Amino acid sequence: MPYRTEAIILRRSRFGESSLVVTLFTRDRGRVDALAKGCRRPKSPMLGHLDLFNREEALLYERPRGGLAILAESAILGEVMALRTRPAAFAVAALAGEFLLHAFMPLDPHPGAYDLFAAGLSLLDRPGLDAPVACALLLGLVDEAGFRPQLDGCAVCGLPAEAAAERFTLRADAGGLVCPNCPVPLPEGTAAVRHHRLAPSALAVLRRLQRFGLAAAERVRFAPREAAEAVAALSLYAALQAGRPLRSAGHASRLLLVSGRARRIGAPRRQSAAEASVA
Repeated sequence: MPYRTEAIILRRSRFGESSLVVTLFTRDRGRVDALAKGCRRPKSPMLGHLDLFNREEALLYERPRGGLAILAESAILGEVMALRTRPAAFAVAALAGEFLLHAFMPLDPHPGAYDLFAAGLSLLDRPGLDAPVACALLLGLVDEAGFRPQLDGCAVCGLPAEAAAERFTLRADAGGLVCPNCPVPLPEGTAAVRHHRLAPSALAVLRRLQRFGLAAAERVRFAPREAAEAVAALSLYAALQAGRPLRSAGHASRLLLVSGRARRIGAPRRQSAAEASVA
């Protein structure tokens, strides 16, 4: 039975000489694997449409006996040009897309997660927002998946995060932050995992992003190292909750660190008060 839906392309692979198998995250049907027959032929109307993270209007046919759906038509609704020019922006999209692949079952619709991902991709077109968008996306998507972390204080003893000068650790096995005074014993037979400690300033940014979502991404700022640590901590939390490692996490953290330092070096130096008075 045919149906039309909005979809974002999460993954694609070659099938035969002229076709692709694509994984779509659709607004109405959730994750769908589909075969785009002949889409790589020179005269195909879908040629060049099926790039990663493009937002499409898709016409899909479900097969009566299951298996791959058929992607019969697609029209581009939105594409993020920054993904082709800024490696850090592409790494953020890949990280959020990988979590969607692992955390949500096929044909399980999550329109809130779809809308969040689409909005985050659009914000990546604006330079300087890669780290806040990455954190807002991960926080929002783990919330949509039912794994919202507690960031207001220690999940064990309740110590408020703003009351402590020491670094808290984000622990998936505790469901949120854990203060230095509350070690969490590992379940028997569980391998030790290196959890990331968050600087108080980075934690304050994460709490604001959790409260206000992507709307706060333009109003918060990370130091480059704090941004990389925050993305690494959230990626590990998301991976442990989803039950699968996020392979793009390390790459995304490194690129955000490098791009953040490059922006800081290239930014115009602020005038001091003395210089301003002389001018």
